[in-house]
Amino acid sequence: MSKLLRPEVRERVLAKHAELRDAGTFLRFDQLHACYTRFYERFGPKALARMEGKTLLEALFLHGNKDSLVYWLEFKNDEELPDRFGGIGGGSAYKFILFKQKETGQWTTGSPRIPKVISEEEAIELATKLRDQFIAGCKVLDPLNSDSTYADYQRVNAELIRVADQLQSKTFAHKYFALLFPDVLDDFHALKWQQHHLRLLGTGGDLTGDRYENAYYFKELTKELGVPMNELTITLNIQQGLPRRYWRIGTSFVEGHSLWPIFQREDMVAVGWPSLGDLKVLGNSKPAKMKLAERLAKEYDTAHAPTASRKAGEIMAFRHKIEVGDIVLAANGQDILAIGVVSEDYEFVADAAEDTCHRRSVDWLVVPERPFQLPIPSEGLRTTCKEITKPDNMNFI
Repeated sequence: MSKLLRPEVRERVLAKHAELRDAGTFLRFDQLHACYTRFYERFGPKALARMEGKTLLEALFLHGNKDSLVYWLEFKNDEELPDRFGGIGGGSAYKFILFKQKETGQWTTGSPRIPKVISEEEAIELATKLRDQFIAGCKVLDPLNSDSTYADYQRVNAELIRVADQLQSKTFAHKYFALLFPDVLDDFHALKWQQHHLRLLGTGGDLTGDRYENAYYFKELTKELGVPMNELTITLNIQQGLPRRYWRIGTSFVEGHSLWPIFQREDMVAVGWPSLGDLKVLGNSKPAKMKLAERLAKEYDTAHAPTASRKAGEIMAFRHKIEVGDIVLAANGQDILAIGVVSEDYEFVADAAEDTCHRRSVDWLVVPERPFQLPIPSEGLRTTCKEITKPDNMNFI
């Protein structure tokens, strides 16, 4: 296939890789190979097939056991398996499907909202079923190689859904498979990490796919750049940082009148439509958006239905999609007035001045003496809240 990266992007990544290599950041080949070998010997499909009963249950899902699979995947960080293969920390133990509660000693499955305590016999039965899915998943992934096409990865993803339906969407399972197939699977175990790096690289690929489909692009990048997968992902993490989204927030609710002084003084960004009230009650669904569009059309005399729907989408994004840590650009038309980072969740201030009741607190990082423009200044024009997705703009920021 054609090259994924533009020449200047390729040079930038290779320069950072060389810098990190010279600084001794990466594991040596023999160290890396030893880590993969140890993991395979302990938890590869042949090892799992030999385990049965309580031994299997505790070898896979007992967090208190430092030799268990779940411990190795989430906490292991020593010479046997250093912290170089993508993290899956955070969240609760429910993310592993099955775990033993420390306080009660009871095996538990389900979800935080609907926990389900099960007997040891039931836990063994579930662990056995998941073990079989791990083994089946390895058989599905085994044919992938450096020449596999995107269609091959799509077929693998579909087959994983069929034979390992409980594991296919789990981050811990992705890390398990990535440690066994490190040349064809990346170690960005969450979809948003994959999308973040591919967007910033400007690969132009279809980023609507699943994790096992997106792995194709990282496999191709290792060929294009001539670097091992583990070194590529470490390089990208250091060079491109944590996943975050970029948002253009308009500063003029009324033409000719800028709210930027209020934004700057009160360390926040805001959108209008005060009569909508507190948006914390606004659901995050398509029906909720449709109801919001109908209300906008009625209350603000938005006669053109597509306009009401578009504005409803902008409000939904401000309420539900922007996250703490995301980057915002205060904008007036094509002019960027400041760059900041979102520091708090959405809040509603009923008595806020000049319709700035719907707010996100911001730490302003850059407030230039003169406004500047993005490389593609037309992105997000005539919008109140719009995600910035053009790689040229994202890398510029």
